[in-house]
Amino acid sequence: MTASTDASTHRPLADLAIGISISEAEAPILRERGLAPTDVNHVTVELCRRLVSLGAQVVLGHQWRPGGVMEEIAKFAQVYQPESKRPIIRNFLAYPDRAALSSHERQRLSPVVAIHDDDTREPLPRQAALRRMREQMADVIDARICLCGKLTQPEGYVPGLIEEVVLTLARHRPVYISGMMGGNAALIARFIAGEHDVFSSETKRFEPRTVRWLESPEFHRQLSELSEFDVPRLAKRCGLDPPELVALFEAQNVDTVLLLTTTGLSRQLRRN
Repeated sequence: MTASTDASTHRPLADLAIGISISEAEAPILRERGLAPTDVNHVTVELCRRLVSLGAQVVLGHQWRPGGVMEEIAKFAQVYQPESKRPIIRNFLAYPDRAALSSHERQRLSPVVAIHDDDTREPLPRQAALRRMREQMADVIDARICLCGKLTQPEGYVPGLIEEVVLTLARHRPVYISGMMGGNAALIARFIAGEHDVFSSETKRFEPRTVRWLESPEFHRQLSELSEFDVPRLAKRCGLDPPELVALFEAQNVDTVLLLTTTGLSRQLRRN
């Protein structure tokens, strides 16, 4: 992990690539926190905006649709692009997904956004394609921030946020998790804090067929890897003290999430 530490730039995350894992949780979970589905997009855009302003390159796995989140992120990223030597946004899509952009739009945005959706790759089943996309993202990031995440899934699919956390930790990168929007991020935080039955207990409200991933060997393999981390060990990985990591788990706003993430990454950079 390397980054510019010139305080005069006021951009403490300069040269770092930060992955963002965030997706909409089920409506009842959001309502319990006074949130609506549209708030997930708002938080995603605000988180990206703030990270870019701090100097980071943002790495996402989001669909690109007219009027969608990626379009809005690209608009403000263009303001900061002259200060960066590389595209500020990297967007990965899983086969066979393609960004909904014309050739002209791709060319115009290429200095700002690197889009990884090459459809010349060999065809893969959807689950394998998603796995490969997440591996590619984990290979290029210096850290990951995790929020929200859907619990119910198509049969056979382990939730993407869980997989992205495990892949990032396996590459010895820090993962900054907040339960502020519920979902799988909140369950992972509680699991790491010692509630080892939290996934089974918190998914009882849903139809069994929608949470069959709880029974899959792949989920149990990933859960085994997660179980290697408790609060002290993950805190050390993130450059935080254990009480700071717990405060991150319990954060209720983007300001706190970014403050603790930046604090941890800055300490990591000083140590290196």
